[in-house]
Amino acid sequence: MQVVDETYGFSYMDNRDLTGFVDGTENPAGEARREATLVGEEDAAHAGGTYLTVQRYVTDFERWTQTPTAEQEQVIGRTKAEGIELEGLSTAHKERAKLVRDGVELKILRQNRAWGTTRESGTYFIAYARDLSVTEAMLERMFIADAEGVYDHLLDFTHAVTGANFFAPAVEVLESLAVTEGVLESLTVSEGATAAEVPADETLGIGSLREREQS
Repeated sequence: MQVVDETYGFSYMDNRDLTGFVDGTENPAGEARREATLVGEEDAAHAGGTYLTVQRYVTDFERWTQTPTAEQEQVIGRTKAEGIELEGLSTAHKERAKLVRDGVELKILRQNRAWGTTRESGTYFIAYARDLSVTEAMLERMFIADAEGVYDHLLDFTHAVTGANFFAPAVEVLESLAVTEGVLESLTVSEGATAAEVPADETLGIGSLREREQS
């Protein structure tokens, strides 16, 4: 492994973004969260995993703070203090980040974090989805103007400087790749090493990655 980018994020106030607005108000909960984020029987080989999308956004806070609160609310699509949704705003972030297919609104799980340095700051966008095309379609609605020229006006104040998609496998899959404590020390890299030295269950034998019960 080689680290190519590192960002320290943090929680801000009561789940607010540095813009001052509550973040993640549309996140699914309970069983709906599992349905939205975990791959199911449609792809049995990857069931239990999730598609992870990350983007680091840099925000022009000097411009944002000079924008009246009423205009900020039009950009976000919610009131700043209470987080109440505003209707009829086609260019609002709330509307452009919404995806409806066949009459059904599709959800993803957002776990964004604020971040900042002495030079710049913004939001680290973190999204989990059962179907990567859902996240990608939401981003397209934000970034790419439609036939009427409508796009997400939040992007007038912030822009992505990094972005990547990952697949995060289920814990059971990760466990199957694990090596038990001490097994590596017992294996020697030599011409005499044999397949018999590999655990019989076809894993590398690390044991559980789950949190161990406290004694």
